[in-house]
Amino acid sequence: MEIFPTGYKQFGKAIEIFDQSLVSTQIDLSTELQEDPLPPEEIDEEIAPIEYYTNLMSAYAGSNQEFLVHSLRKLLGFTSKVEIIDTQELIQQGVLDALIELTKVEDIDISFLAFGVLINLSARTNPRNDPLNSDEFFNFLCEMSNVTSLNLKIFGCLLRCFSNYAENSEENRNKVMGIFPINRLDAIFQQCSNLTVQNEIVHLIYIYSKFSIDPDNGKFIIALCHSVIMKKFNQFVDYALWALLSILHQVDVAVDHIYSPEFADAVCQLIGVKSPKIKSPALLLIGFFLEAGKPVNNIHYGSIVECYSSEDQNVQLNSFYVTKFIAKTMPENIEKLINAGLFNEMYHALNGDFKYNLKKEAAYTLNAVIMQGRKPVVERMCVNGSVSQLIVNFEYEDRDLIIDTLKALDVVFEIGQVIEPRLYRLLLSRFKTIEGFEALDQLLELDDFEITSAVDSIKETYFEDLDIDAIPIDVDSDAVDEEDEN
Repeated sequence: MEIFPTGYKQFGKAIEIFDQSLVSTQIDLSTELQEDPLPPEEIDEEIAPIEYYTNLMSAYAGSNQEFLVHSLRKLLGFTSKVEIIDTQELIQQGVLDALIELTKVEDIDISFLAFGVLINLSARTNPRNDPLNSDEFFNFLCEMSNVTSLNLKIFGCLLRCFSNYAENSEENRNKVMGIFPINRLDAIFQQCSNLTVQNEIVHLIYIYSKFSIDPDNGKFIIALCHSVIMKKFNQFVDYALWALLSILHQVDVAVDHIYSPEFADAVCQLIGVKSPKIKSPALLLIGFFLEAGKPVNNIHYGSIVECYSSEDQNVQLNSFYVTKFIAKTMPENIEKLINAGLFNEMYHALNGDFKYNLKKEAAYTLNAVIMQGRKPVVERMCVNGSVSQLIVNFEYEDRDLIIDTLKALDVVFEIGQVIEPRLYRLLLSRFKTIEGFEALDQLLELDDFEITSAVDSIKETYFEDLDIDAIPIDVDSDAVDEEDEN
């Protein structure tokens, strides 16, 4: 593994996690479409799916509007919670046709609920043969898009259905772009102040960006997303960030069109928000800027460090990614990370109840900080005892990580010999206390020339004239200070 993985690799990991967690592809209308007072009802696990369908069809055939609303709400709750839905059965029962017809009625509550069910169904389409991925369904959406004076809530639902359809394939995306080209979406966004509609526009833009984009459309996407972020539309800024990251992933020169010092400042502010859905892509975008050599002057280092022990996996990964590039491109600012609590938070990340891959990424990050930060970092490590974490890295039995850690350890002892003698004595004491010398000897037993050569080099360079038996153990910094005074 590289010490500094490219943004493209990191993007690949992050976008996969983001897509898996994109719960709003299925809509809870009580939260996504904020104006609606009708939340989906809890589903009854004892009721078979067919009963939801027959209840709706009975209500559809009758004239009791209250029963129809009740049946739609039940079906909405069912489709928002179950994992698998047999859409062929929906066709056989006539439910799909009924839902499409109900979207066209004048009663907004009924139309809205019917669209909500279609949104949930279209979020689960099978691209090959699903009726909600068909030309017929697309034609229905096009027909609805031509309705004049469409209610804004209904228009928001329509856009989400288009998004779900477009996400199935690049061919579908191109068909939707024919109806809603990016410049048209941009115009609607600028003219409409309804947050639901604006949210769905930015979401649709994000779906567009997941497939190949030509330079002209890329510029439209950049401009719209730039505006969303600069104007602090935090309700849907995550989609804007991911759309920009998709463009960056596709077009090498896009970073020059996206970056400005003011824009970088705005993205840095987003790292400090509570929502991991916003933190994660904001971190990744800052990482892209740093990797491209763009100056990012207003990073809040405390916010970066807090992310190390986040409960969100994507936030953690991306905070490590950013830290590596701060170390690589701005080593003079590593001390700011240290002062913000880097070692404390890194300790929690490395020793907490996190996944193996996260701990390894944290270990690589600490190694990078040591190798780039050098003297200020090593001096702090002598006092806080974090050299012990380097020995823990050997326990992962990961060859690349062991080699990387040996490089960091070489820097620790190289710097140790030129810092204050009392700090070096403290470092040696801590290293002996954690049985670091024994850990290195154990590595010599491996049948790996690169590892054994690195260990031999460290021992010959730094330990050859060292009386290891004379080094005291469990010595703290106060004891070293007292020894110097005596």
